[in-house]
Amino acid sequence: MFVTDSINPTLWRIPSGAAAGTAEPWLSFVGTPLVYQAGFNVNGIVETENGRYLIVSQLNTGRLFRIEKDTKEVTPIDLGGASVAGDGLELHGKTLYAVEPTGVATIRLDAGYASGTVVSRTTDPSFDFTTTAALARGRLLVVNSQFGRLGGTPVLPFTVSSIPAP
Repeated sequence: MFVTDSINPTLWRIPSGAAAGTAEPWLSFVGTPLVYQAGFNVNGIVETENGRYLIVSQLNTGRLFRIEKDTKEVTPIDLGGASVAGDGLELHGKTLYAVEPTGVATIRLDAGYASGTVVSRTTDPSFDFTTTAALARGRLLVVNSQFGRLGGTPVLPFTVSSIPAP
């Protein structure tokens, strides 16, 4: 299992069977094309079905990156100039759902996960600063964080929106 660090340029790995709380630095992004900047950087992460790659999103730059697990090579994913401020990521085959603060970007990736096309952006009146999602039975379950209310009073209960998968 891999864990992102939004502030420090490190990708963490929790070894299979490890005790709770055990994480080790697996990859430093220093010197790679993924350059950390001020603010929240790498958030979303998914592993491809073949287990060969990880895909991560850099929230504050709107970029996606592919990491080859065997070599730890970090490569920007070419989206043809489109920006995707992904927080949470969900991958189904070659369809990547990137949950942005205002909705969900749907990206069709190529066979090698090196490029893709943003095919849609979905919003819904029930969304409230969306952060991540899970795909279940053809529906996307989207978490509403209410981060837009930080420092204020949240509206209880917190909710999860259910929409047809775009």
